[in-house]
Amino acid sequence: ELGGGIFVVPVLHERLESAVAVRRALARVVPDAVAVEVPSTLSLVWARAIDRLPSISVLLYENTAGETIYLPVHPADPAVEASRWARERGLPLACADLDVDGYADHRDPLPDPYALTRIGLPAYLEAVRRTARPADAQDARRESAMAFHVRELADAGASRILVVTGLRHADGLRAALGAAQAAPLTPPVRKNVRLVHLH
Repeated sequence: ELGGGIFVVPVLHERLESAVAVRRALARVVPDAVAVEVPSTLSLVWARAIDRLPSISVLLYENTAGETIYLPVHPADPAVEASRWARERGLPLACADLDVDGYADHRDPLPDPYALTRIGLPAYLEAVRRTARPADAQDARRESAMAFHVRELADAGASRILVVTGLRHADGLRAALGAAQAAPLTPPVRKNVRLVHLH
């Protein structure tokens, strides 16, 4: 709990253990709005993918280099679980991340995700902090954008907001939420954004 009705769940993306942690947090906090670490440029297609569950979808788009990016939308992902929960209840859902190219190329060393179930999230987060690479300017830009979108939810009347973000961004997001944030620069227009079923 960060204060002001904002709750953050630091997660490992695409990990069932984190999806379970998000589900527990949703039951405990019962938020009236949810924000997830998904680029804001993809919010409309993301909502369509969530509404198609339990069918598993892949969101595809081209980056500025013309490469196709694949974003699986499946129930074992914590952002998907939080989004599904919000959409089923008709609550505001913010795709709060800044759209940047190349970020997914980072491969951070992390403890085994199963350890979450044995040692708990606080101890796991501390282990991640000890092995994390230093934050860079792109991290700060993304965390500022997420803070901006969370504040927008609060300004629109949400009193309890659950934020689902990667473990790497929990501390930076906390700091960004402590200061006023400008609207993020207009993200790139993505080409060939589409949604496909897996079968």
